[in-house]
This record gives sequence, structure tokens and C-alpha cells, in this order.
Amino acid sequence: MLLAEYFAERFLSFLVAAENLETAPATSGFFPEQFWSGLVSTALFGLLGIVLVLLAVALFDKISLSRVSLHDELKNGNLAVAGVLSALILGMCYLITHIVH
Repeated sequence: MLLAEYFAERFLSFLVAAENLETAPATSGFFPEQFWSGLVSTALFGLLGIVLVLLAVALFDKISLSRVSLHDELKNGNLAVAGVLSALILGMCYLITHIVH
């Protein structure tokens, strides 16, 4: 019986919250004064992320694979190199997202 009382209380609090939403003043949700600055900053951080990922791939190619050319191996259809490169790109994107954000 205790579990039923808990769910009844939660349901009643949900109904009260829904009633309060109906009486709240409506807002448009669009703020044009912040739109352009948000758009520009998003574009700049996106470009920064792309440049950092390309730099990381070039650095990885130069440092760890000095005897192997990624471009030639990908041209030959080496799926192992493609898998390692895609894992590197995804990992760097994850790290750069958290660093830039």
C-alpha cells in the first residue's frame, strides 16, 4: 500500500505542476539579440574543432607512423588502417569537444 501512496502523491504533484504551466505567461522562446552572436561563436568553435582534428591526424601520421603512409595504405584498401584512423578521429573529436566546450 505504501508504493501506491507514493505514486498517487507523485501523480498529484504532476497535475499541480501542469496546472501552473497553463497559467504561466507565454514566451516566444526566440531571442534575436543572442542569435547572431551564438551563430558566430558556434561557427568559430566548429572551425577550431575541425582544424584541431586535422592537426591531430597530421601529428599522428608524422609521429607514430613514420614508416607507413596513411594515404598509400588507404589507397590500397587497408581496412585496419582505416579503422585505426577513424578511431583516432572519433577520439580526438570527443576530446576536442570537451576541451572547447
